[in-house]
Amino acid sequence: MGFCEARIGSAMLLAVTAGAFARPAMGKQPALPLEIVAIRENAERLRSGEYRATGTLTMTSLTKDARALRAEKTRDPVTGKLRFQFDFNKQELRKAQQEPSRIVRYDEQIESFFDYGRDLFFFRRLRGGTSDQARARPSDRARHAWYVRTPKGTYLVRGRGTERLEVAINSPRLSPKEAGPYFAPIFDPRAVGLAGYSSLGREYRTQALFRLKEDDFRVRDEGNGIRRIEAVEPVADAPEWGVLQIWWCDERQGFQPIRYVKKEIQLGAGRNSRPLSGPDEQWIEEAEFSWESRGTVWVVKTIDARLNRPDENHPHLQLAFDWKSVNEPIDPARFEWRNWKLPKGSGVVDFRLGPDKPIKVYQEGLSDEAELAPPEPGIGWEQKLL
Repeated sequence: MGFCEARIGSAMLLAVTAGAFARPAMGKQPALPLEIVAIRENAERLRSGEYRATGTLTMTSLTKDARALRAEKTRDPVTGKLRFQFDFNKQELRKAQQEPSRIVRYDEQIESFFDYGRDLFFFRRLRGGTSDQARARPSDRARHAWYVRTPKGTYLVRGRGTERLEVAINSPRLSPKEAGPYFAPIFDPRAVGLAGYSSLGREYRTQALFRLKEDDFRVRDEGNGIRRIEAVEPVADAPEWGVLQIWWCDERQGFQPIRYVKKEIQLGAGRNSRPLSGPDEQWIEEAEFSWESRGTVWVVKTIDARLNRPDENHPHLQLAFDWKSVNEPIDPARFEWRNWKLPKGSGVVDFRLGPDKPIKVYQEGLSDEAELAPPEPGIGWEQKLL
């Protein structure tokens, strides 16, 4: 099938799929590739839902030699632009990567439910267990990390290796990114499956498939219902360098991505490019996905994502999703912290009044509401409670 026939086939499928994709008004055909339109519209149709996800996160720590074989970045004293120097030995790098100093495997359990129409979002992760032969470090103990957002406030819940949890109530404007690395990545369910490991915590509208314009994409039919989408983004302060991203999308799964790769490249004349020096076969990121149809929405079923930067530790996340509901009502009472049945002794601190006003503290099961003096400047929740 040629390029034009692929376009015609895409248009026909978009038109006949039962309720799957809304058709634009006559005379206002989208300039974007139809595959991109399908992906964007699918994400927009997911308005509420609930899922459980289980799997593993494997962290491979590289040896000291591998970390030393890194791409150095310097800034040109005249232009102010970044320079990249890649002078590592490929064979030495591969050898170092094959001899990691430490491998730890964590069990991942995630529960999430959300209702975007009411601005309600609940995300809870329990990470624990290790298969490392070495003695587990304190940071390897079971870790609770919750992020809950409501119109009244954003709730951060944390705890390590104990049933006692600490809850901090913050401004409702606190974003997942502002919650900090302890809670990352916090999944936007509309974005999971659209990029690799480093993008799992990003809001769906910030993903490249939403952010880039029609001229940034190149689409090719690879047969058997598979479309290959390519995009190159220049590095902001080093325009001679760019990031190549490729998605393989399956028309049998609503044109959702089933494979994704990402690599740094050196840009040539115009939009042409050539691979960056280094292991040519190695991508910075690789990911594979599968999807299932729930009504008019395709939701992610499995993800397998790796981060392969040559000079950093390598996470490998594998998750299977069990969707309990899609676009069905979610009880608002489930987002109220008083209904979470917190373990006895769990502390709840309210920071919404500001650092210059009293902080309300609740000690679950031990005492009624009490007031605490304002915190000292620079003293945060972690230092005060954990």
